[in-house]
Amino acid sequence: SSDVCSSDLTPQMFDTMERRVLADAVRRKTGAFTFVDIGANVGLYSLYLASCGDVRTLAIEPQPGILERLRFHLAANPSAKVDVRPVALSDHDGEATLVLNDSDSGGTHIDKQDGRSDPGERITVPSRPLLSVLLETGITAIDALKIDVEGAEDIVLAPFLRDAPDSL
Repeated sequence: SSDVCSSDLTPQMFDTMERRVLADAVRRKTGAFTFVDIGANVGLYSLYLASCGDVRTLAIEPQPGILERLRFHLAANPSAKVDVRPVALSDHDGEATLVLNDSDSGGTHIDKQDGRSDPGERITVPSRPLLSVLLETGITAIDALKIDVEGAEDIVLAPFLRDAPDSL
């Protein structure tokens, strides 16, 4: 409902236009709305959209400390239909190296091994292609997708756009 789905539930200054566009899309959709939140962080988008109506969300977040906060927020909002996958999306099954940004958790990114020597602790996390994650979660169509992977969008989206069926 429009009364529940309001910017009062989230910080006023963060992506207000984007959230408004997504909320309008949920309102226009007949039936369940499927949202994929890549780089979900602590769940701002996932929880906001959960308040907007019949929304099923797949939240993908690989960073362990942030993942704990995301799960805490979801536990505090049990009516939210959010499926969490603790993986880094990439172009292959295996592992990825995350470079943790101590001063900005949203700045954590995959080490693309492109010769840059970014400062920060490095940790290894499981990696999967987006299409594989969608198939294992049973998602057959996406109504909206948000991606925030700090410069690795090409690694995530290129194989998906090349290999995914039109229905996705």
